[in-house]
Amino acid sequence: MIIVLSFFLGTNMIDKFVNYIENQDLITPVLDSETLKYIDEVNTNFIERDNLQHFGINPFSKILFSGQSGCGKNLVAGYLAKEMKLKFFKTKPEAFMGHPKDIFQNLRTILDAASQTNNYILYVEDYSEGLNMYNKPKDWLQLLLNEYNLQHSIIIVEETTVDYYNHFSDKVKHSNTIFDYHIVIPGPSRETTEKIIKQKLLCFNTSNVDWEVIYSRVFTKRLSCLQLNKISNEIGTYCLKNNIENIDTQQLLDVMHHYRNSEWDNIRKDNIDENMKTSISPLNI
Repeated sequence: MIIVLSFFLGTNMIDKFVNYIENQDLITPVLDSETLKYIDEVNTNFIERDNLQHFGINPFSKILFSGQSGCGKNLVAGYLAKEMKLKFFKTKPEAFMGHPKDIFQNLRTILDAASQTNNYILYVEDYSEGLNMYNKPKDWLQLLLNEYNLQHSIIIVEETTVDYYNHFSDKVKHSNTIFDYHIVIPGPSRETTEKIIKQKLLCFNTSNVDWEVIYSRVFTKRLSCLQLNKISNEIGTYCLKNNIENIDTQQLLDVMHHYRNSEWDNIRKDNIDENMKTSISPLNI
């Protein structure tokens, strides 16, 4: 359950732009070993932040998460907050609505409050596609973040890309941007493909499934983790209705063969009212 609380300073103005999510409501996603490794790196960096600052090293406080729509960026951020025992806040679409000057003021309101408290993760969701925004939240924040000291907490900015199966060579510490760290959340790997499907089909026997064949189809169709979850739910529902206990490779392939990416590509956009959409840019001031 998402509950809207007074964010940080307890002002009604903040409530308009940010959601607070209770720790127990954060879902633990299926993550590959590489992503877990980098999450652990962020966690360790945060724990050691005082020692790092003593030696003149700035701990990670501004992190960029990039990846395809539905890859689990949002879930990874929530998982990180849960593991680090930090409060977790997410921006609302309303923060990026209106005239560019209004958007800058909205972001300043959020960052002013964020800079005056500790021990939280603020997740800035990428609404650029759903709201028809000319620029991504990353572009707006690039003009503001350097003004704020957030070293006792973490702000994670989401960037949705179309590069479905990124490799972790893209994970860098940028010296020429506002971000201290950049983590690319990839599409389902061979490892996570099997884990996601098995997690959804616990009541069925999947021992006869050739997971290499299944993963080749997932990769070919450029499916995201969200899409793979939806497919697994459909398979489970079909098998339950038809009293099928043993699921084989062909049954999984048949569902994927009839699956259309477009059915799920617009999930987030469907949740945004049409009258909220606009065409705005931080350059149009």
